[in-house]
Amino acid sequence: MARLPLQLWLRAETVILLALGFASPSAWAQLSNPLSNRVVNYKTVFDDPYDINQLWLNLSPLAAHMGSDNVSLGYGISARLFVKQKLQLTAAFQGNYAAGTDFMRTNARQNGGINYRSDASPRRDQTVRQLNLYTPFSSFELGGQYAFSDVEKKSTSRIMLTSKKVRVMEFTTVDEITVNSRNRHIWGGRVGVHSFSSAVSLNRPLERQGLTLTSAEGARLLPNGSTELGGYTSTAYRNQLYSNLRLNMVYVGGSFQLIRNVAVKADKFGNLANNIMLTTFADVLVAPDPLLDDIRIARPSGVGYDRYSTQAVALRQVGFRAGVDVAYNQDLHYSFGLESGVRPGLRGQGFYVAGRVSFPALAFRLNRSRVANQVQ
Repeated sequence: MARLPLQLWLRAETVILLALGFASPSAWAQLSNPLSNRVVNYKTVFDDPYDINQLWLNLSPLAAHMGSDNVSLGYGISARLFVKQKLQLTAAFQGNYAAGTDFMRTNARQNGGINYRSDASPRRDQTVRQLNLYTPFSSFELGGQYAFSDVEKKSTSRIMLTSKKVRVMEFTTVDEITVNSRNRHIWGGRVGVHSFSSAVSLNRPLERQGLTLTSAEGARLLPNGSTELGGYTSTAYRNQLYSNLRLNMVYVGGSFQLIRNVAVKADKFGNLANNIMLTTFADVLVAPDPLLDDIRIARPSGVGYDRYSTQAVALRQVGFRAGVDVAYNQDLHYSFGLESGVRPGLRGQGFYVAGRVSFPALAFRLNRSRVANQVQ
């Protein structure tokens, strides 16, 4: 029987190792780090998902909003209060740092206006500015959550192995242990109020809805972005129209909360903990009376302005959202949140994704009294 060349053996060994790595990532991790398969002994220090702080205050230096109506980069602040075991109150605010981080407002202030033609310049477009004052991007909400089901379940928790006493090369980022723990599962209902305001562009809504806006003096803003004035029509797709959208909403929805609060003492790694508070939610948003400001355009003469009513612009009154919030039962830590949905407002728009990163995230125990029992 003929022997295979050395190069073929090396290629075969490489293929086998690659196949093993794709088939079993844990096995590949053990091959790359032979210390990963060491047994870690631990003792449970405490395990009580009900023994948690009552108040969380999240300061968010980074809060981003990306949507079809506006893109904003700013800051935020949010709070969560456990009033009782079944009742939680929440509040959140988000704003932008400066006009430059509120992109739709910046575009409106720099480019808002229309083109027109008149007897003075029948073959050349003239430009007049839009005179609206644009509201800064802001979002505020206040609500509550009531637990219909709050049960404790025996389960397991994963805890990452980190310690200053262990050299970095002795463990990898995937090293973790699984410990027994008590998990708290909370199913609840949510209700609250939510206000939102932002500058928005009207070019696409007017074109999609085929709307023509007319002033009291007879000037007409056509859906193709041109202006009809005194028998003349300007070049199409030159008008840049903006307005302010203001929403006062009510939201109703549901939530699921997972709370872990377990700490162990592991060999060589000291005290380790998993005290995550994971909240997922889904809401229906209702805006009974969405408001869209009228458009104000300076007159070509430079005296006064023309008002174009936006009452005919179709607005959507119902939307929805879903999201997740992650916090930790520690006095000083970080937290983050992410949500996405379709907000009420201009029909055909409203989709958005919003996220925040909070540091510091401060937690407080408001009731520090404990039951005392005197022993002889």
